[in-house]
Amino acid sequence: MMGRNREILIVLLNVIIMMMVFGGGGANFQMFQMVQQWPPAYCATFPNDCNTALAQATTRFTIHGYWPSLDNGDLVTHCTTHQLTLEEITNETAGLDREWITFQKGWNNFQFWSTQWSKHGTCSGLTPALYFAAALALKQQYDLYAILGTLAPTTSFTKKVDLRQLQRAIYSRTVTEPAFRCSFGEITEVVLCVSPGTAVTLYGPLQNCSDDVTLKTCSFNRTYFWSPQRPPTHRTAPSLVASSLFGVPLRLTWAFVAVILLFLVAARGKLLQIFHHMRGKLLQIFPNMRTARADPVKED
Repeated sequence: MMGRNREILIVLLNVIIMMMVFGGGGANFQMFQMVQQWPPAYCATFPNDCNTALAQATTRFTIHGYWPSLDNGDLVTHCTTHQLTLEEITNETAGLDREWITFQKGWNNFQFWSTQWSKHGTCSGLTPALYFAAALALKQQYDLYAILGTLAPTTSFTKKVDLRQLQRAIYSRTVTEPAFRCSFGEITEVVLCVSPGTAVTLYGPLQNCSDDVTLKTCSFNRTYFWSPQRPPTHRTAPSLVASSLFGVPLRLTWAFVAVILLFLVAARGKLLQIFHHMRGKLLQIFPNMRTARADPVKED
């Protein structure tokens, strides 16, 4: 009997320890933000840090994060100091390598997962295995590219969309309103708001995202691009290979420059005559110009 009670006590002690380690901020949030990014758009936000070849080759949404937050979109972060290890997510690694990819130069996927765990996962009230398993399950259940259909992003600058239009498209399949994240006139991420799970469910049902979540980075009063790079009108620096100058096609601009150069060459003699004539007139008006010199600067 004593042995049995001891086993139960050990199990309860382990549960308490797990709750202390992983459940630090679990009671302080109201929902999860399931954030899925359009990889080519990552390069628009971080052009110098982006693995462009990988991002542009990944033409599907991938997971950015699974973030405990308040209903208004404010994040709950860094609740414990627990550091993620690969051994804790052995069963999830294959799925994470496929769906939770880093596009930052110099990083590997585990660094990305570790950063997300330290900042967000430690507040989820879940173990690392359950935290990442929940995100993977949601990603599989809600294929945003398929849901959006013809409104899905493209690899050109031609598709500009309205956020409410996208909301309606996603609502028609999920019966909940999503949120969006934007940068430089471009939609970079789609957010599904998820109710916290219970003791017997990995995650709760989807819920409507407050407009406050979208309004942190976007506006409902304008349209946005779905594209792999920042649209030309939103670039922070001019392209090295421009197609126009002040709105004039470059081929016409260069033709104009060539005509001016030919004129200067042909009129060189006449221009020199005009120059010497004007110089002579100035010397008559200001005779001291021939000998005037600035006083030398004295050294102490």
